[in-house]
Amino acid sequence: MMILAEKITNLRKQMNLSQEQLAEKLNVSRQSVSKWESAQSMPDTGKIIQLAEIFGVTTDYLLREDLGEVEVSLFPSDESLLRHVSMEEANEFLEKNEQKASAVSTAVALFVLSVVPILFFSGAENALTALFEYNTSVAIGLISFFVILAIGIAVAVQSAMRMKKFEYLEKELLDTAYGVTGMVRTRKESYAEKHTTRVIIGIVLSALSATPMLFTTLVYDGDEFLSIYGVIGLLVMVAAGVYFLLKTGIIWNGFQMLLQEEDYTREKKQTGRKIASLSGIYWLIATAAYLCYSFITMDWGRSWIVWPIAGILWPIVVILYGAKRNKA
Repeated sequence: MMILAEKITNLRKQMNLSQEQLAEKLNVSRQSVSKWESAQSMPDTGKIIQLAEIFGVTTDYLLREDLGEVEVSLFPSDESLLRHVSMEEANEFLEKNEQKASAVSTAVALFVLSVVPILFFSGAENALTALFEYNTSVAIGLISFFVILAIGIAVAVQSAMRMKKFEYLEKELLDTAYGVTGMVRTRKESYAEKHTTRVIIGIVLSALSATPMLFTTLVYDGDEFLSIYGVIGLLVMVAAGVYFLLKTGIIWNGFQMLLQEEDYTREKKQTGRKIASLSGIYWLIATAAYLCYSFITMDWGRSWIVWPIAGILWPIVVILYGAKRNKA
């Protein structure tokens, strides 16, 4: 059987922490830690809870003498590698991360929708003859495209600048203050149902995005103006799907960063893994592919097929990415 003093000593050594370093984490003196480890005194309830969080064990394990030795993950003893996160910082990050989620998802949705004016004004010249000359319609479409694109870029850049101070959460090893883990876990659990709903909505919208185009093609075959409306409907559905997926993905990743779970565990940070937002990269690539193909070929009537294909492939990409990550 192991008593509390022996467990504190063994766990501290497994983490390569000195008595001074452990004392600093607990905001006590080195002599207090020394007395605990020599069984001259016993930490109070609050310190036992903090010890359990630091060592990654339960308070039950620390207090019960019938539970044997356990192993904990080895982390560097260099305190410069452990970034302390206070309750105030954690709350500020979660608040700003929600703002980032809205901004980034809006920016990417704007990138997808930026081609809508080009399609409308350049493809509907017959319907707009009474209002504009053809060249004027094309010019309006192109100007609108660049304006929407510029707004999306500005929103994304501004969001990135605001979050720059929190970059350490993704890359550095964290030492969260007492109560932070419980607070974040509670907020994550309360958001879980909404997260699942948004993911489902995003995937369904992406997968069904081809339906407006197919409807106008099958029902109004040969009507160029209505076919353009079909493509616009497709782009709107894709933009909405991307918005839901990106927004909820960024919010969910924020919880995982503070809890150091999934892609942000200490082990993965130590091995140097850098996990990007899969959803954001995927849909940005899809948008770039669509724009490049459309502008090079000027075949806007067929290039829309990129979006339903991307929507169908998205769930497959998620599954394959998850399988590869778990195997690594």
